[in-house]
Amino acid sequence: MEEFTNMDYQYNKLIDAIENLRDKKQILFAIELAKKSHKGQKRDEGQDYLIHPLRTANCLIFELSIKDTDLIIASILHDVVEDSDTTLETIRNYFGEKVAELVDKLTRDKKKETKQEKFQKLMKESKEVKLLKAVDWLDNLRSFPFRKVRDKRFFRHIREASTMCLPMAESVNSYIASEMQKIIKILPKPQNSE
Repeated sequence: MEEFTNMDYQYNKLIDAIENLRDKKQILFAIELAKKSHKGQKRDEGQDYLIHPLRTANCLIFELSIKDTDLIIASILHDVVEDSDTTLETIRNYFGEKVAELVDKLTRDKKKETKQEKFQKLMKESKEVKLLKAVDWLDNLRSFPFRKVRDKRFFRHIREASTMCLPMAESVNSYIASEMQKIIKILPKPQNSE
């Protein structure tokens, strides 16, 4: 489990994985853009935010054997528009229409839509979009045991994983769904009042 929380390990693992890919330079640029966009941001478990997109890309490559550059780049950039000043236009200019569209479909406008509304939209999206979101949430779930604060927000996230993310994963990939189920089973159960 130490590897899961080790930024250098996750970074080097991804760099090694893309070594022979045709679009290696584009992926490296996506990593740099994510690093810049998430600078100063922290995960709930206390780590620099960049570790999350690195792990999602590694999950696609190592656990699902996906080598599609657009999917890998979209997994690295999936939170930059939602959580920073980086725009979809920037992503479109650097990485093309498909990556921009994937990131757009994964981005929730926090001022205009609830998580439930976003989930309803996501369930109608392409298999690729749902797969990226499922991998995103698998990594989130894997990080739960490392979170120090077990407050209402923590339990709300567990409930959302069980009621929204798991059904999405089940609709696109049995491996991701199975991995999610294993984690949900061992996490503390939310109380009714939370």
